[in-house]
Amino acid sequence: EGAPLNGSYTLNETLALPVQNGKVEITLPETLQVMNDAFKGCSSLQSIQIPASVTSITPSFYNCIALVDLTVSPENPIYHSNGNCIIETETKILVQGCKGSTIPNDGSVLRIGNGAFSGVSMNTLTVPEPVKHINSEAFWYATINTLYLSDSIEEMHIGAFKYASIGSITLPNGILYPFGSTYFLLPEGSPSLKGLK
Repeated sequence: EGAPLNGSYTLNETLALPVQNGKVEITLPETLQVMNDAFKGCSSLQSIQIPASVTSITPSFYNCIALVDLTVSPENPIYHSNGNCIIETETKILVQGCKGSTIPNDGSVLRIGNGAFSGVSMNTLTVPEPVKHINSEAFWYATINTLYLSDSIEEMHIGAFKYASIGSITLPNGILYPFGSTYFLLPEGSPSLKGLK
């Protein structure tokens, strides 16, 4: 297990994160209930374990570029982890992903939540069937070399890929993408969208 954190913390690069077994990993206290933007900018964080006590998670790992291991205690009544993704069990919303994520295709995820992959950098990601919805800013400032979106997707909110850098993307057939669409709002002059397949 990683080193425990006790008390209240705002974590960033100025905090020396504990190294265990050659990995920077954190075990959160069993009394923690809310996670809100807690680990923003912790670029050396590699592994985190969410305790059973956590009942509210909003995107908490923006720009945690080394994070590859997200796990949730099996006793948590609200959330579970699968494929290094944190999923709200009842609503089937993927609330947090990371560099090591593989979105499950077992029906446990129907929606990619707001900011779920914000600031994530990864080589390849598939948003599989039966995912139907991608929320606003789900991939805000994400860097993905190859992205596949399945044909099951019915709705993408405005700004779902706001400021994302995507090498190539395979789009679902059922959604219309006007040129310059804010689904793929990129900084001016960005060469990020190289290929639409």
